[in-house]
Amino acid sequence: MFTKILVGYDGTPHSETAFRVALDLARKYKAELHAAAVAHLPDYPAVIDEVQGALSQAEEYYGRALAGIEMEARQARVSLKTHLLKGHAAQAMLEMAEREGFDLIVIGARPLSTVQRYLLGSVSAAIMRYSSCPVLVVKASSRSGQ
Repeated sequence: MFTKILVGYDGTPHSETAFRVALDLARKYKAELHAAAVAHLPDYPAVIDEVQGALSQAEEYYGRALAGIEMEARQARVSLKTHLLKGHAAQAMLEMAEREGFDLIVIGARPLSTVQRYLLGSVSAAIMRYSSCPVLVVKASSRSGQ
């Protein structure tokens, strides 16, 4: 059913849960699994160094985070390709999914208040709204303590 799965990953507990679901699906369907982290760059940087500094911090943080899930995928005997994208999370993931022909996007849901949703928007809601392929939004179970 699924041959190419993209999971959004940022190292948060919600993305950890989404990754484990995507890993399980990839194993069951023998699908190609990709994990994408998105470095959000400043919208209006004061100087070019501000962009480079944000990118360097993101590369360091996501490099460590993605290395951890690469190990988990190897232990599960699932091939995992990791990607560090730049820009707004939903837009960057949607563009990659379209360009690379993914047939499923898995993303964790982060609980937001009504005000936060209004002001910030929800990455998972934007991906669901604009994706041309199925999207699985994974909520952390309250029973799991997450």
